Amino acid sequence: MYFYIPYGEKNESTIELVLRLAHILPCKLEFLNLSFNGEIKKNVWEVFLKNLRHIFVKKLLFEINILLADILPYIKEYIMKEKRAEYLAIVSRHASRCRCYRQRELFTITDELKEFESYNIKIKEYDNLFIKAIKFIDEMY
Repeated sequence: MYFYIPYGEKNESTIELVLRLAHILPCKLEFLNLSFNGEIKKNVWEVFLKNLRHIFVKKLLFEINILLADILPYIKEYIMKEKRAEYLAIVSRHASRCRCYRQRELFTITDELKEFESYNIKIKEYDNLFIKAIKFIDEMY
């Protein structure tokens, strides 16, 4: 299955959708990409990731607008330790004080790579795991 969930700051109903989504997804997915344009509070991430416990995702991607360090403890607790993904990519894009956007990927943090690898989870660059719709359709048909 292919899921891409964009979220904008003015669309609060999407948070409710995301929280409920974990309860209706099948227990196994090939691909899940969660991309959020707005900032989602840490406690919402924790609830969502906790609710994903019964789901295995081969390729799991997150595009977030919070600091990577803010979500990483929850990813480790509910994805890494539970071995809920085979491949994982996280890109964090957030505005700094100067209103410049900074980007950081989990792929670039060497110490974290080793820890995830010890749980047999391969960390990849976000753009390498991201599936573009046209490519997805071409592969399926």
